[in-house]
Amino acid sequence: MAKKIPEKRRFACGIIVNQLPPVGAILSKFDVDLEKGEFYYKPVPGNDDWNKNWAGGLAGYGYGTGYVSVKIDQIPYRAHRLIWKVAHGHDPRGVIDHINGVRDDNRLENLRDVMPVENARNAVDGRWSRELARRADVAKRDRQARIEARERELLARLKAKYEAAA
Repeated sequence: MAKKIPEKRRFACGIIVNQLPPVGAILSKFDVDLEKGEFYYKPVPGNDDWNKNWAGGLAGYGYGTGYVSVKIDQIPYRAHRLIWKVAHGHDPRGVIDHINGVRDDNRLENLRDVMPVENARNAVDGRWSRELARRADVAKRDRQARIEARERELLARLKAKYEAAA
């Protein structure tokens, strides 16, 4: 089966996240414990080997960053984002921040949906935090400059129209 590539979302500061699968797809593969922030494999009908070895077992793995990932249809997703989607029914609007700073603590009470700049302010690693905050501030200033330029252009047009009518 070919690997389906999920759509991506890019924030102005450079963070890229995968669009998450529907809640039904998540719950068809895993039982989710929101209080513990953990995923457990569901049994697969007709696959006794799988059920004997994996069904009911803890799902997810880390790959050096401290975050837990879970694969759905061979695509890795960060567990904290999946937990948020299962609990709230929609993709996070921003990034998911671990309130206590512990990256593998995916309990729902420890997660909040914030913009990347807020997440950067709460980050434990100061260098990366400062870099994300700097990138977010630059993106915000650029956006503000574009808005102001557009406003000046519209005011100039209105002034020209008003003077032409007089």
